[in-house]
Amino acid sequence: MKKFLTVVGKLLAGISAVLFVITAVATLLLANLESQLFNMNLYKTALLEMNVYEKMPGLFGRILITSMSYNPCEQNPVTCEDIPSQLHQCYLQVLGSERYAVLASQQEEPTEAEKQAIQVCLNQFEQAPSQGEQGEGEQGGMPDYFKNLDEEDWQALMAIILPPEVMQTISESALDGFEAYLEGKVDAVTISLLPLKDRLSGPAGIAAVKQLLLAQPACTLDELARLLGGELALCNPGEMELDFILPLFQEAIDTLLGEAIPNTATLIQPASARPPSNNPGPFGLNDDPQKAIQVVRFVLRVSLLLPILFLFLLTIFAVRSLKGWLRWWGIPFFFSGSIALGLGMAAEPLLNRAWNQYIFPRFPAYLPAELASLGHDLLAYIAHALTERVVLQALLLLMVGLAAWVLSYFLKSRKTDKASQGKTTPEPNTPG
Repeated sequence: MKKFLTVVGKLLAGISAVLFVITAVATLLLANLESQLFNMNLYKTALLEMNVYEKMPGLFGRILITSMSYNPCEQNPVTCEDIPSQLHQCYLQVLGSERYAVLASQQEEPTEAEKQAIQVCLNQFEQAPSQGEQGEGEQGGMPDYFKNLDEEDWQALMAIILPPEVMQTISESALDGFEAYLEGKVDAVTISLLPLKDRLSGPAGIAAVKQLLLAQPACTLDELARLLGGELALCNPGEMELDFILPLFQEAIDTLLGEAIPNTATLIQPASARPPSNNPGPFGLNDDPQKAIQVVRFVLRVSLLLPILFLFLLTIFAVRSLKGWLRWWGIPFFFSGSIALGLGMAAEPLLNRAWNQYIFPRFPAYLPAELASLGHDLLAYIAHALTERVVLQALLLLMVGLAAWVLSYFLKSRKTDKASQGKTTPEPNTPG
C-alpha cells in the first residue's frame, strides 16, 4: 500500500511539475506584458529615442502631399466611392461577394486575372469612373489654397505650428491621460490644446499665415487692394509686403485661431456617452472598454498564483528530503527558464517576419515609406523592451534551476547514508 501511494504521489507530482512549467512560462510572458505594455513611460522614452518629434514635420509634409495626389481608383477601381449599382453587381458577379469585400477594403491587391475581370465591368459601364469622380468632388476635400503647398511648404508650416517641444507636450499629456484611464482614475481621455493655441496666438501664428500665403499665387491688383484695405486675401503679395501687412491682422488671426482650435480634444469618450452595442458581452464589457481592460489586467495579475499553486502541490506530493526538494524544484525551474528564454529570444525575429509578411504589404500605398520604417522602429523598440525583461528573468530562472538540479547530485540520500554506515562499521572480534 505504501509503495502504491508513493507511485501515485510521484505521478501527481509529475503532473504538477508539467503544469508548473506551462503556467510559469505563460505567467512570465503575460506578467511582463501587463507591466510594460501599460507603462506609458515606455512609449515616452521610445518617442524621444527614435527622434519622432523631430521627424514628424517632414513626415506630415510627405503624408499630406501623397494623400492628396493618390487616387486609389487607378490601382483598384473596386475601392472607388459612389459606384453605380449595375457596376457594383457586375463586380459581385465576377469576383464573388467575399473576394469583393476583401478588395474593396484594400486588404489585398487584385490579381492580374481579377484586374482583367474588373476592366470588363468598367468597359460595360464607361460612365462609372466619371460618376465616381463626381461623387468624390461632391464630398469636398482640402481647400485649393492648401493644395498650393508643396512638400517643403507643408514641412515648414508644420514645423511652425507643431515644433518638437509642443508636440512632445501634447503627446505626453495624451499618454498621461491614457494611463489614468487604464488605472480607472478617469472615465475619458482628453488632451489640452492650450499649448498649441498659446503658441499660435503669438508670432508663430503670424509666421504660419505668412508661410501659407507665400505658397499662393501672386496677388492681383484687386486682392492687393483688399489686403491694404484691411481684408485678408489668400494670395502672395511678396515677402516684404507680408512682413508689413500681417502684423496688422494679429488680432484677427488670434480670433480665428481661437475659434478654430478647441481648448481640449477628446480621444476616448466615457462609456456613458457611447450608444449601447447589440452584443454587450459578459457583464457589459463590450460597452465599457475601460472595465474590459481592468478585468484583463486583474486576470493577468491573479494568474501569478497558478505556478505557485502547482509548485506547492508538487512539494506536497514528492518532496521528502533536501535532495528531493532541489531536484523536484530545480528541474521544472530549469525547463521553465529554458522555454521562456527561447520564446523571448525568438520574439523579435518573429515580429520582423510578421511585419514583412503581413503588416508592411498591407500598409496604405499613399503613405510614405518613411512612416512605415518609423512605425517598424517604434514597434521593434517596444518589443525589445518587453523581451529584454523576459530574457533576463528567464535566464535567472534557468540558472537557479540548473544550480539546484546539479547540486542535488552531490547530496546523498538518507538510505544511502545508512547503507554506507552499515558497511563501514567494524565487526567485533570473536574469541578464538
